[in-house]
Amino acid sequence: TLASALLACLPSFAEATAANSLKQAIDDAPPIQRNIQVNGPIYALNASLHGYVNDSIGELDPFRLVVRNITLQAAEGEVTNWLDLVEPGISHSIGVWSIDKMQQTVRLLEGDWPVHTEPQSQAEALKAPVIQAVVDRNIIASTNLQLGDTITEENQAQFHIVGIVERLNPQHDIWWGDDSPFEVIFAPRGDFDMLTIPVIINQNSLKTYFNRYDIHWRIVLNSDQISVDNVHSIEDGLISLKTRLESNNAKMFSGLPNLLLEYRSNLASARMALFLLSTQAMIFILYTLVLIAALLLERSQSEIATLASRGASSLRITMTFAIEVLPLALLAGAFLGPLLARAALEVWSWASSESISFGFHLESYLLALAGAILGWLAVVIPAYPAARHSMLEWQRQVARPSKSTWWQRIYLDFCLLVVGVILYWQLSTSGSFVIRRFGDSNLSDPILLLT
Repeated sequence: TLASALLACLPSFAEATAANSLKQAIDDAPPIQRNIQVNGPIYALNASLHGYVNDSIGELDPFRLVVRNITLQAAEGEVTNWLDLVEPGISHSIGVWSIDKMQQTVRLLEGDWPVHTEPQSQAEALKAPVIQAVVDRNIIASTNLQLGDTITEENQAQFHIVGIVERLNPQHDIWWGDDSPFEVIFAPRGDFDMLTIPVIINQNSLKTYFNRYDIHWRIVLNSDQISVDNVHSIEDGLISLKTRLESNNAKMFSGLPNLLLEYRSNLASARMALFLLSTQAMIFILYTLVLIAALLLERSQSEIATLASRGASSLRITMTFAIEVLPLALLAGAFLGPLLARAALEVWSWASSESISFGFHLESYLLALAGAILGWLAVVIPAYPAARHSMLEWQRQVARPSKSTWWQRIYLDFCLLVVGVILYWQLSTSGSFVIRRFGDSNLSDPILLLT
């Protein structure tokens, strides 16, 4: 049962370990790395392309936020109405932003939402527009701006403040960790410094009054939907999406493909490490089974010797013993081993206080059956040499029982155990001379492993 459970755990444990590492890497990555940003010309980012995004990665429940922005030079002297302190050598600009789904992502604290009004005549279309805008409460707190104020850019376009807003969740991935639309930005620009006051306007106003502006999609993914079962399909979908975007003159920026590639690498490493460790454990299990079988055969030696003296061949006696043990092996491999493996994984998930995702596939059941067969062979193989002893040999063995060897009489194995424990404690505490020669490295200590 232990042998089959050990092998049944291998694929699931490796997958769970790699999946846990992937989840941790995704959680630690910046928002733009664990999600997708699509940049491109205005004509490229259309509804049909958005439909293809949903077709490629729909299982990750993508949420798209369309962000447009343009930076305009502020009118001369306009900045004196914004700030108490104006220093020479600083260029002042207006960061104009539009965010679709604005009412779903920000909260209106005071005033009204910005509304776009189409020009009613040619004269209105030709003159400098007055555009409704909202600003974040942080800007109100750090400047002299108030509701009803107007900010003018160098071409005389006016931004009329009609509302004050704040983000529902400033830490949400949709903001990309970028506070540019919501805070006064002071940034060095070569020979001069740039101070930018951001305003948020209706997206139709930005598209109507400004011909050239930057646009990008922020596609926020539900990373909780990434599991062991769909990693490969998601990776294929991301590759296909990137190819399609490039054919539409758009570019995709995301660190998720690299994270999934790292997951597959971690999975291969975990499989190899677990295979090596399980091989050592399997050797111990099989050795124990051989000892148990030898003990059982020793108790049944009189019956075996009687069968051999009456003409039963060694092979026939061995097959009889094998058939007797086979139901136990099948029960362990088909039911008890996988059940124990599943319970061990559940306990591990509970003990780590994390929701660890792992699958239990056909491969696990086949490995469990292989472990049970190996255990069955370990029990059966000692029966063949035991079946070759005749009644006369058994009587001689009973008359003159074997004595313990000298190393068994002085308990040398126990002494070696004590010395091994002391060596292991010392090496795990201070390290061996081998690893100290390499200094700081990720290499395993071979002396410690040997101990």
